[in-house]
Amino acid sequence: MTDVINSSGIELRGKQKLIIGADVTLDAVCKHGHVPAIVRDSLVNFSTWQQRNEYTVGKVLLSVSIAPVWATILLSMDASVLVADQTEIAFADFMQLRGSNRGKPAALMLPVGNANQQVYLETIGLTPKDTPVVAAAASMEIKNNKVNSGRIALMGVWKETVKLAENAEILIGKTLDEQVIEETARAIMKEVKPKEDYRGSAEYRRAMAEVLTRRALENCMKGANDHG
Repeated sequence: MTDVINSSGIELRGKQKLIIGADVTLDAVCKHGHVPAIVRDSLVNFSTWQQRNEYTVGKVLLSVSIAPVWATILLSMDASVLVADQTEIAFADFMQLRGSNRGKPAALMLPVGNANQQVYLETIGLTPKDTPVVAAAASMEIKNNKVNSGRIALMGVWKETVKLAENAEILIGKTLDEQVIEETARAIMKEVKPKEDYRGSAEYRRAMAEVLTRRALENCMKGANDHG
């Protein structure tokens, strides 16, 4: 349970959780000083100014195809949704709910401020500003050279718009090195179930899932080494 905030406001609570009201526009999210750079950039780089002013956080939570790259980042960061009755639901679970079971979103709740957290996004598209054909976001909490927790979200490789990869669990408790990264990337390549369309074949999307997962994890490894 969490106190409902003003649905049009953004609040940093306890230096660890950023609460963004459902009525906040995507443009306001981009301009707020406490929003992590990767969250802001996923909106700025893959949406227009008009879209960011037209759509609210609540609309995207109900229809992630509006801002799929942003949703991929949120999923990897273990964001949650506060619904109108003050129930907090993991974003991954919220997306699975339908109809009256879902509830109206009141706010997005985003973990922030963890110095051990490494979050990286890798994408590939037809043009640099186009909605990516495939995207992979990795969020790793690394302590004492071990992966304490980790999540990998991908778009463009499932029947769903975005989804978490179950095989990210391979990383937990291990040192994030090239061998583990390779094992995880290959496992995720086998796990995904892409649908073919004019923007990319199923084989291409599956191959890119492996490539982009590997790149995102390599960046997490480098970031942790630099931080350490």
